[in-house]
Amino acid sequence: FLLTGIAILALGITLVVCEAGLFQMYQKYYKADNIQGEIRIDIQALSKTFLWAMETQDDSERQEQLDKVTDKFTSFDTELTEFAAVYKDPEMIAKVRTDLNTVKDNGAVLEKMFGDGKTQEEVYGYFNKTLYPSIDVVASDLKEVSATTASNASSMYRMVMVTVILLSVIAVLLIILALLFIINAKKKLSVSILKPIVAIAA
Repeated sequence: FLLTGIAILALGITLVVCEAGLFQMYQKYYKADNIQGEIRIDIQALSKTFLWAMETQDDSERQEQLDKVTDKFTSFDTELTEFAAVYKDPEMIAKVRTDLNTVKDNGAVLEKMFGDGKTQEEVYGYFNKTLYPSIDVVASDLKEVSATTASNASSMYRMVMVTVILLSVIAVLLIILALLFIINAKKKLSVSILKPIVAIAA
């Protein structure tokens, strides 16, 4: 009974480790990687929005594109909050926040340049020399986040697999020992019952 109980306990621990590992991989690493991917998509969409606003000759269409800029800024705030909730590296979160705020500030300046009647050359020059390089910095930050997340997820996966295999082997060995003990006990019980019967018969 003791061996069987220990085997059951080992299997129970295995299930708990599996569940905890999967939960952490999804809640921390998968979500963090997913959110950083969404931010990268949004900052690239921001640059395309400004390029489209520079390209169009239609004032209403230009304003429509500039209105999307405000929506992107709001998305950044929401995504940063979600990102900070699942990515547990305060320094990197602070860096992403600072660099993303720089993009927002540069974007606000560029958006104002449209309203101030700056020439297309001035607008494009600011976009090319100031805004887009700041977007590249954020993209680089998020690539680092993605690499770190992938590495952490891989380490967690290996740890869970090693633990599961080790505990499973222990559980199987304990079950085998328990079965051998039961078989041996059955033989001894049979002998102890048959021995007096044989003696009486003799």
